[in-house]
Amino acid sequence: MSRLDIKTPSRAQTVVEGLYRDVERRIAASPPGLCPVEMSLSFLQLCHAQTCGKCVPCRIGLGQLTKLISQVLDGTANMDTVRIIEKTARSILRLRYYLEAPALRDLAASHTAADLDTLRALQRQAEEAPDTAALAQALFRYHRGVTFLSGNTITPLLFNAFMQVNLEFWSGYIRSVGREESLRTLARFTDLIAAGQGDRAAQLLDDGLQRFVTTL
Repeated sequence: MSRLDIKTPSRAQTVVEGLYRDVERRIAASPPGLCPVEMSLSFLQLCHAQTCGKCVPCRIGLGQLTKLISQVLDGTANMDTVRIIEKTARSILRLRYYLEAPALRDLAASHTAADLDTLRALQRQAEEAPDTAALAQALFRYHRGVTFLSGNTITPLLFNAFMQVNLEFWSGYIRSVGREESLRTLARFTDLIAAGQGDRAAQLLDDGLQRFVTTL
Protein backbone atom coordinates (compact mmCIF):
# COMPACT_ATOMS: atom_id res chain seq x y z
CA MET A 1 0.00 0.00 0.00
CA SER A 2 2.95 2.34 0.59
CA ARG A 3 3.61 2.27 -3.16
CA LEU A 4 0.05 3.23 -4.04
CA ASP A 5 -0.02 6.49 -5.99
CA ILE A 6 -3.40 8.14 -6.45
CA LYS A 7 -3.16 10.92 -9.01
CA THR A 8 -5.55 13.83 -8.68
CA PRO A 9 -5.86 16.68 -11.19
CA SER A 10 -4.25 19.98 -10.29
CA ARG A 11 -6.35 23.12 -10.08
CA ALA A 12 -4.79 24.42 -13.30
CA GLN A 13 -5.60 21.20 -15.14
CA THR A 14 -9.17 21.29 -13.83
CA VAL A 15 -9.59 24.87 -15.07
CA VAL A 16 -8.24 23.99 -18.52
CA GLU A 17 -10.47 20.94 -18.84
CA GLY A 18 -13.40 23.11 -17.81
CA LEU A 19 -12.52 25.56 -20.57
CA TYR A 20 -12.50 22.79 -23.14
CA ARG A 21 -15.85 21.45 -21.93
CA ASP A 22 -17.32 24.95 -22.06
CA VAL A 23 -16.18 25.40 -25.66
CA GLU A 24 -17.47 21.93 -26.58
CA ARG A 25 -20.87 22.79 -25.10
CA ARG A 26 -20.98 26.04 -27.04
CA ILE A 27 -20.18 24.26 -30.29
CA ALA A 28 -22.73 21.51 -29.63
CA ALA A 29 -25.44 24.04 -28.78
CA SER A 30 -24.70 26.27 -31.76
CA PRO A 31 -26.73 26.04 -34.99
CA PRO A 32 -25.19 24.80 -38.26
CA GLY A 33 -23.11 27.40 -40.06
CA LEU A 34 -21.43 28.73 -36.92
CA CYS A 35 -19.00 31.52 -37.79
CA PRO A 36 -15.42 30.26 -37.10
CA VAL A 37 -14.22 33.82 -36.43
CA GLU A 38 -16.86 34.31 -33.76
CA MET A 39 -15.96 30.97 -32.21
CA SER A 40 -12.26 31.90 -32.23
CA LEU A 41 -13.07 35.18 -30.51
CA SER A 42 -15.07 33.43 -27.79
CA PHE A 43 -12.24 30.99 -27.14
CA LEU A 44 -9.67 33.81 -27.12
CA GLN A 45 -11.72 35.66 -24.51
CA LEU A 46 -11.84 32.53 -22.37
CA CYS A 47 -8.05 32.18 -22.57
CA HIS A 48 -7.54 35.86 -21.78
CA ALA A 49 -9.73 35.58 -18.70
CA GLN A 50 -7.53 32.78 -17.32
CA THR A 51 -4.18 34.58 -17.58
CA CYS A 52 -2.46 36.12 -14.57
CA GLY A 53 -2.11 39.48 -16.35
CA LYS A 54 1.37 40.14 -14.98
CA CYS A 55 3.32 40.27 -18.24
CA VAL A 56 2.78 42.43 -21.30
CA PRO A 57 2.64 39.89 -24.18
CA CYS A 58 -0.24 38.00 -22.59
CA ARG A 59 -2.08 40.86 -20.88
CA ILE A 60 -1.83 43.35 -23.75
CA GLY A 61 -1.36 40.99 -26.69
CA LEU A 62 -4.43 38.86 -26.08
CA GLY A 63 -6.51 41.96 -25.41
CA GLN A 64 -5.29 43.53 -28.65
CA LEU A 65 -6.11 40.34 -30.56
CA THR A 66 -9.61 40.46 -29.11
CA LYS A 67 -10.11 44.00 -30.42
CA LEU A 68 -8.71 43.14 -33.85
CA ILE A 69 -10.83 40.02 -34.29
CA SER A 70 -13.86 42.01 -33.16
CA GLN A 71 -13.14 44.39 -36.05
CA VAL A 72 -13.24 41.44 -38.43
CA LEU A 73 -16.63 40.46 -37.05
CA ASP A 74 -18.18 43.93 -37.29
CA GLY A 75 -16.90 44.46 -40.82
CA THR A 76 -14.51 47.33 -40.12
CA ALA A 77 -11.31 45.32 -40.65
CA ASN A 78 -9.09 45.40 -43.75
CA MET A 79 -6.03 43.45 -44.91
CA ASP A 80 -3.82 45.57 -42.65
CA THR A 81 -5.92 44.36 -39.71
CA VAL A 82 -5.34 40.75 -40.74
CA ARG A 83 -1.60 41.36 -40.99
CA ILE A 84 -1.55 42.94 -37.52
CA ILE A 85 -3.47 39.95 -36.13
CA GLU A 86 -0.84 37.61 -37.57
CA LYS A 87 2.05 39.76 -36.31
CA THR A 88 0.57 39.98 -32.81
CA ALA A 89 -0.01 36.23 -32.67
CA ARG A 90 3.58 35.60 -33.79
CA SER A 91 4.91 37.98 -31.10
CA ILE A 92 2.98 36.16 -28.38
CA LEU A 93 4.25 32.83 -29.70
CA ARG A 94 7.84 34.13 -29.79
CA LEU A 95 7.67 34.66 -26.04
CA ARG A 96 7.42 30.88 -25.80
CA TYR A 97 11.00 30.58 -27.06
CA TYR A 98 12.43 33.16 -24.68
CA LEU A 99 10.81 31.42 -21.72
CA GLU A 100 12.39 28.02 -22.36
CA ALA A 101 15.59 28.45 -24.39
CA PRO A 102 17.68 29.71 -21.43
CA ALA A 103 16.40 26.81 -19.31
CA LEU A 104 17.41 24.29 -21.98
CA ARG A 105 20.93 25.73 -22.06
CA ASP A 106 21.22 25.85 -18.25
CA LEU A 107 19.93 22.31 -17.76
CA ALA A 108 22.19 20.93 -20.49
CA ALA A 109 25.19 22.63 -18.87
CA SER A 110 24.40 21.37 -15.37
CA HIS A 111 22.16 18.39 -14.63
CA THR A 112 22.11 15.35 -12.40
CA ALA A 113 21.18 11.74 -13.09
CA ALA A 114 17.95 12.38 -11.18
CA ASP A 115 17.16 15.27 -13.54
CA LEU A 116 17.52 12.99 -16.55
CA ASP A 117 15.41 10.30 -14.85
CA THR A 118 12.67 12.90 -14.35
CA LEU A 119 12.80 13.96 -18.01
CA ARG A 120 12.65 10.34 -19.16
CA ALA A 121 9.68 9.68 -16.89
CA LEU A 122 7.88 12.70 -18.39
CA GLN A 123 8.86 11.45 -21.83
CA ARG A 124 7.29 8.05 -21.10
CA GLN A 125 4.07 9.79 -20.04
CA ALA A 126 4.00 11.43 -23.46
CA GLU A 127 4.62 8.12 -25.21
CA GLU A 128 1.74 6.54 -23.29
CA ALA A 129 -0.70 9.41 -23.97
CA PRO A 130 -3.85 7.94 -25.57
CA ASP A 131 -4.87 10.93 -27.72
CA THR A 132 -3.83 14.37 -28.94
CA ALA A 133 -5.22 16.24 -25.92
CA ALA A 134 -3.38 13.97 -23.48
CA LEU A 135 -0.19 14.19 -25.53
CA ALA A 136 -0.40 18.00 -25.59
CA GLN A 137 -0.67 18.01 -21.79
CA ALA A 138 2.28 15.61 -21.53
CA LEU A 139 4.43 17.81 -23.79
CA PHE A 140 3.47 20.82 -21.69
CA ARG A 141 4.50 19.00 -18.48
CA TYR A 142 7.82 17.93 -20.03
CA HIS A 143 8.81 21.43 -21.13
CA ARG A 144 7.60 22.97 -17.88
CA GLY A 145 9.73 20.34 -16.15
CA VAL A 146 12.76 21.50 -18.13
CA THR A 147 12.36 25.03 -16.79
CA PHE A 148 11.90 23.78 -13.22
CA LEU A 149 14.89 21.40 -13.34
CA SER A 150 17.07 24.20 -14.70
CA GLY A 151 16.77 25.87 -11.29
CA ASN A 152 14.50 28.69 -12.43
CA THR A 153 11.57 29.00 -10.04
CA ILE A 154 9.83 31.87 -11.87
CA THR A 155 9.49 30.51 -15.41
CA PRO A 156 7.40 27.47 -14.36
CA LEU A 157 4.91 29.93 -12.86
CA LEU A 158 4.78 31.74 -16.20
CA PHE A 159 4.22 28.40 -17.91
CA ASN A 160 1.25 27.85 -15.63
CA ALA A 161 -0.06 31.33 -16.40
CA PHE A 162 0.22 30.59 -20.12
CA MET A 163 -1.02 27.03 -19.75
CA GLN A 164 -4.00 27.38 -22.06
CA VAL A 165 -1.92 29.07 -24.75
CA ASN A 166 0.75 26.37 -24.39
CA LEU A 167 -1.80 23.57 -24.74
CA GLU A 168 -3.22 25.19 -27.86
CA PHE A 169 0.30 25.45 -29.26
CA TRP A 170 1.12 21.82 -28.54
CA SER A 171 -2.21 20.58 -29.91
CA GLY A 172 -1.61 22.52 -33.11
CA TYR A 173 1.97 21.32 -33.27
CA ILE A 174 0.92 17.68 -32.94
CA ARG A 175 -1.70 18.08 -35.67
CA SER A 176 0.92 19.75 -37.87
CA VAL A 177 3.82 17.29 -37.56
CA GLY A 178 2.05 14.15 -36.35
CA ARG A 179 2.28 12.09 -33.17
CA GLU A 180 5.39 10.09 -34.12
CA GLU A 181 7.42 13.16 -35.09
CA SER A 182 6.33 14.91 -31.87
CA LEU A 183 7.62 11.98 -29.81
CA ARG A 184 10.86 11.72 -31.79
CA THR A 185 11.52 15.41 -31.21
CA LEU A 186 10.79 15.01 -27.50
CA ALA A 187 13.30 12.18 -27.27
CA ARG A 188 15.79 14.39 -29.10
CA PHE A 189 15.40 17.09 -26.44
CA THR A 190 16.27 14.56 -23.73
CA ASP A 191 19.28 13.28 -25.67
CA LEU A 192 20.64 16.78 -26.31
CA ILE A 193 20.24 17.79 -22.67
CA ALA A 194 21.96 14.59 -21.54
CA ALA A 195 24.83 15.29 -23.97
CA GLY A 196 25.24 18.84 -22.68
CA GLN A 197 24.27 20.39 -26.02
CA GLY A 198 22.10 23.25 -24.82
CA ASP A 199 22.49 25.43 -27.92
CA ARG A 200 21.30 22.60 -30.16
CA ALA A 201 18.36 21.94 -27.83
CA ALA A 202 17.41 25.63 -28.00
CA GLN A 203 17.69 25.50 -31.79
CA LEU A 204 15.45 22.44 -31.85
CA LEU A 205 12.86 24.42 -29.91
CA ASP A 206 13.18 27.36 -32.29
CA ASP A 207 12.82 25.07 -35.32
CA GLY A 208 9.61 23.62 -33.90
CA LEU A 209 8.17 27.06 -33.21
CA GLN A 210 9.06 28.30 -36.69
CA ARG A 211 7.53 25.22 -38.23
CA PHE A 212 4.32 25.85 -36.31
CA VAL A 213 4.29 29.52 -37.36
CA THR A 214 4.17 28.46 -41.03
CA THR A 215 0.79 26.84 -40.32
CA LEU A 216 -0.78 30.05 -38.98
